[in-house]
Amino acid sequence: MSSDGSDTGHATSDITRITVTGGVSPMSADTTDMAQAALLVSTAASRLASARLHCLQLAARIADIEALRWFGWGSMGDEAPGSAAMVHLDLAQSSANLAAAALALQIADLDELAASTLGAADLYSEAEASAGEQMLDVAGGLASWFVLAPVGLVATLAIGTAQSAGTSWWDRAAGGASAVLGSARLLRDPFSTPGVDDASAVLGAGYGLLAQNTGLASLRLKNLRGLPLTPQPRLDYRPGHLVETTTTVAPITSVLDAADAVADLPERSVSVLRTTHLDGTETWAVFVRGTDDWAPGSTSPFSGAANLDLLSGAPSDGMALVESALQQAGAPVGAAVGLYGHSQGGIVAMRLSDDPAFRRRYDLRSVTTFGSPVATLTQSTPVPTLHVENNQELVSSADASVSPGSTQRVTVSADLPDGHDGSAHSMGTHRQVLDAAIRSGDPAVAVAVEQQQAVLGGPAYAGSTTLPLPDVEITVFSPGAAPGPIATPPALVAPTDGPSVLTDLWAAPEPLRTPELPRTASGEIDWAEATRRSLPGNAPAQASR
Repeated sequence: MSSDGSDTGHATSDITRITVTGGVSPMSADTTDMAQAALLVSTAASRLASARLHCLQLAARIADIEALRWFGWGSMGDEAPGSAAMVHLDLAQSSANLAAAALALQIADLDELAASTLGAADLYSEAEASAGEQMLDVAGGLASWFVLAPVGLVATLAIGTAQSAGTSWWDRAAGGASAVLGSARLLRDPFSTPGVDDASAVLGAGYGLLAQNTGLASLRLKNLRGLPLTPQPRLDYRPGHLVETTTTVAPITSVLDAADAVADLPERSVSVLRTTHLDGTETWAVFVRGTDDWAPGSTSPFSGAANLDLLSGAPSDGMALVESALQQAGAPVGAAVGLYGHSQGGIVAMRLSDDPAFRRRYDLRSVTTFGSPVATLTQSTPVPTLHVENNQELVSSADASVSPGSTQRVTVSADLPDGHDGSAHSMGTHRQVLDAAIRSGDPAVAVAVEQQQAVLGGPAYAGSTTLPLPDVEITVFSPGAAPGPIATPPALVAPTDGPSVLTDLWAAPEPLRTPELPRTASGEIDWAEATRRSLPGNAPAQASR
């Protein structure tokens, strides 16, 4: 799950074999009709949204004309407030605003209808699982308990390989290996073939033992050339304590732009983009990088061990970094959010999309992953999701399957030409695969891309003016350095000789003494001296006798 932001890849024209699963692609006759109906409703909603935008623009232009009248500029400057021309303008502006409001209600109804139709199609699709696959899964689960026996080992390996839905031999090999490794996990479903989550839990435990027993829990290897070990700083993931850097970049309005934003991320960081749309609403996009440190004991939020934690169902520092970055950036509760991640970053995005606390806090609109092994991760409440993979990389094949396809979850995979020279997992290659899929005109890809671009503004935002869009500000967040350990107060350090400090602390306190008031030679209270002593910094003078 290593992240590589390099543009190294293949020309888009070389990527000719593209497979699209999910979306409006047919799974059965019933789901096809339902998906097509949902697509028509979504298209109608999109056109109404365009009409609403025109109404708002018309109202704004009328307001500009009326502003000119108040200043006496232009041909409207001589018109009285009650003249026929001004009355018509007022009526036109009111009509445009009313039409925009009515269209907004219609759009909301159509969006709800489309979502309900897609949800029903998902239910029908899930019900099509065959009884034969379920029986094979049970057989794999039973065989895995006898993996130490030759027959059990062969059966577990064969069933794990057969159950892999991948299209490459890497997928098949990962499926068999996951079934065998996952057999060592005792707390698992006894009647299901061990999967990637089980294997990740076993590998994660071994990874942790390696870090502890080799003294790398707080140290990391600087590189593989035997250079000295470097202490790893403790990191702070609390909102308000992250290190942030704001930069100005070119407008980010498409999924391809989002891919570039992910590729530009430095190590140990995520970035947040706030977009203000034409109707005044705001959306928030979060870009998440992949693994940046594989050394055991690494404290990076995107360490190698974090991959295993994420796939086994445990929380990760990367998830905490995304949540804290949104809060520190100012995203309010209920904010519309889109997540875009590469490799491990895609796993983080998928885990957050199924995290109840995250879903309660934010209105998650979309998830896009590039080269992420997320086939085994699900969403209890589906959200439009796009996966981009290719069959020549090893990372997305580590889940022993291809990401599932449904009306809400679209997977684009491709076969790369020969000579990919190790760049199959780079962001540049994934961007080219997605670009080729968009150019293919596949309706499932078109709908999925439109959904993923909604948070970014999309074509409506980019086409709102003939002038070049202004640059935007994007903020990069990385963990802050946590404060060091609190030093033990000197008073609590036991002395080498003499009475114990604890004994001194528990000794009876000295009785309070009432200070003696100063007096004059005649024996009366000297109020001037008493006042002087009460002032700060004045030591008592010698008492008068």
